[in-house]
Amino acid sequence: MGEMIARGFVERGALVHIVGRDADRLAATAERLAALGSCRAIAADLATPAGMDEVAAALAAEERVHVLVNNAGANARGEVDTYPESAFDDLFAVNVKPVFGLVQRLLPALRAAATPDEPARVINIGSVVGLKPSGRGFAYSTTKAAVHALTQHLALVLGPESITVNAIAPGPFETDLMAGRMAPIVERTALRRAGTDADLIGTAVFLSSRAGAFVHGVVLPVDGGLAIA
Repeated sequence: MGEMIARGFVERGALVHIVGRDADRLAATAERLAALGSCRAIAADLATPAGMDEVAAALAAEERVHVLVNNAGANARGEVDTYPESAFDDLFAVNVKPVFGLVQRLLPALRAAATPDEPARVINIGSVVGLKPSGRGFAYSTTKAAVHALTQHLALVLGPESITVNAIAPGPFETDLMAGRMAPIVERTALRRAGTDADLIGTAVFLSSRAGAFVHGVVLPVDGGLAIA
């Protein structure tokens, strides 16, 4: 999903920085995206304070950050009677803490970009299971619900500074996390199809555009109606 969103911004002329902990995979992704426009790679492990510091240092030359997309995510599935307690620590470190940590570290650059007519934007990637838990990813659904709550909390604090904070709650998209699990989930959606890159890109671009400048503190399902099915 991160690559989908990054490509959408690159194709529209933005200078995009992408972050990942697998340096080789990150470099290959950045090379693909740079063929379409401007994309730079920052290798960092966002599950650690040092990794978040590395991102902030890499962006220090940028006086303004207009859009921050918090997309880092991991999952762990298992049966309820054997599910490891450590999964909650691991997933909170990846799925939740960087949302706050990167906003905090990049706040001066977000503030510098923000105006009442053109706010700076923070877009957090939650999940439909943070709205309607299902499956056996107990820590995943819990952390995504936390992302939704944190989104609204940050929106309360940052709105007066002309920084909008919203979350996208995706449903079934073809990603590594969903490999081999798509068909039964798609059958439960009201639209009976999986999401496409155009669906996710369009939502992120809308939230970052003038059309989305008055949208604030929203958790927006992009799920084909899975949350209501």
